[in-house]
Amino acid sequence: MELYTRNAIKDSSFHFRIKRTPLRIGADGLPAYLHGYVFCRQRQDETLRRGGEQASEVVLSELPVSNILLPLSQAAGHAYFSEGPKALERLYLQVQSWPAPVPGSHMSLPAGQAIIAGRVPYFSLLPPPLPPIDPT
Repeated sequence: MELYTRNAIKDSSFHFRIKRTPLRIGADGLPAYLHGYVFCRQRQDETLRRGGEQASEVVLSELPVSNILLPLSQAAGHAYFSEGPKALERLYLQVQSWPAPVPGSHMSLPAGQAIIAGRVPYFSLLPPPLPPIDPT
């Protein structure tokens, strides 16, 4: 990824999957993988030692729900890079107040200055082990 202007800022987002350790995959009832959703900011500045800097914000989850968590990482990244660590604390408290996901439902969730809208996948379509289902 190349930056062309003297003080350019380039934002990007992506997701990844990593194996859990220890490698007793699924033996302890936990999913075998963690899913990461990343917001990355690169800033070119010739006054810096290496000519620029890169910083990232990552949301980790046991569930592969990229339609909700990738936009969350983008909202968190923008909040953090514009307002600092306190913005992440506020966003964390906001996410903690989200309702429990209902499989197959469409949800609109507040995330900082944005609303994340997406459909929650049916848990039977997710890789095992399945998340606990709240009977209420």
